[in-house]
Amino acid sequence: SVEIRRQQALAAIEWLVALAQSPGHVFDVRQLEAPIIPLIYVPEVAGRAIGLLGDIGSERSQEALVKLADSSAQSLATRMAAVTAPGPKYSPARHATDNH
Repeated sequence: SVEIRRQQALAAIEWLVALAQSPGHVFDVRQLEAPIIPLIYVPEVAGRAIGLLGDIGSERSQEALVKLADSSAQSLATRMAAVTAPGPKYSPARHATDNH
């Protein structure tokens, strides 16, 4: 049902956030950037998706956040979240040192 899929999506984004915040970066969320980007437009998960894209910090993620922040169709809170998203956790240099 639609409600079950909604609950599964909410659980999945929570798991991604937990994995992204885990010490030692057990899971590299950068590989899921493409499916995360559309989630910034889903109100129930937008905040978490915005945080993940901010952590990823790639050019593509940053462009998606700028586009979201510039979208007058989005709520002010969502637009502000996009502007204040955290900086990249997964820069190539940092990721390389995290694995040692």
